Amino acid sequence: MEMVICLGAALVLSACVIYYESSRNRSRKEFIQNFMPPPELLNVLRARHPHLSTADCETVVRGLRQFFLAHHERRRYFLAMPSQVADDLWHEMILSTRLYEQFCRRAFGKTLHHTPAHAAGAGRKTQKGLRRTWKLVCEQERINHKKPTRLPLLFALDGTLKIKNGFVYLPDCGETMRQVAALGAGGTTGVYWAADLGLDSVTADDWSGNDCGGGVDCGAGCGGGCGGGCGGD
Repeated sequence: MEMVICLGAALVLSACVIYYESSRNRSRKEFIQNFMPPPELLNVLRARHPHLSTADCETVVRGLRQFFLAHHERRRYFLAMPSQVADDLWHEMILSTRLYEQFCRRAFGKTLHHTPAHAAGAGRKTQKGLRRTWKLVCEQERINHKKPTRLPLLFALDGTLKIKNGFVYLPDCGETMRQVAALGAGGTTGVYWAADLGLDSVTADDWSGNDCGGGVDCGAGCGGGCGGGCGGD
């Protein structure tokens, strides 16, 4: 009888833990989805990119939310940031240390550390991080990450908003040079084919461990290179 009681108590405790974790994850996700930085941070972003309107800045916020939601989904893994303007806003949040600490505590339960581009490098860690980010944000918008017909917001930001030294992505190799020119690619870091990020999907190796070593190179298809820069883990 005592064994039965103990087993029942253990099952109840296990169910309570699962319910608590599920409820906490749902609450964190909703917090990220509804998060809006204070106006002063958006003013700083506009000072850095004077051509952006208030509506443009709100679009950047939505893009940054996609990155944070991706991190919420896969907190153990390094994810690379594919947008310069979203990264600029992330930087401003980090400089407001109290705000950023409070945000991370409610969104993730711990600090989301920022890895500068020069530390992340242009090697496989960044490439794997971009492939992960690409798959996760495509899932958010229900885009086929292997054969995209459009870009998720986070990957479209720099091109759409014509960000100087930004990262411009196009869905696939069928895009014409006229479309590249229309995006103002001359003032960007480069133009990248997003379909390259979905080649062979995200491999098991891309999710193996949390040290981000190894993996396959992006850019094996049309364009070469992956774009992106800073990351977080």
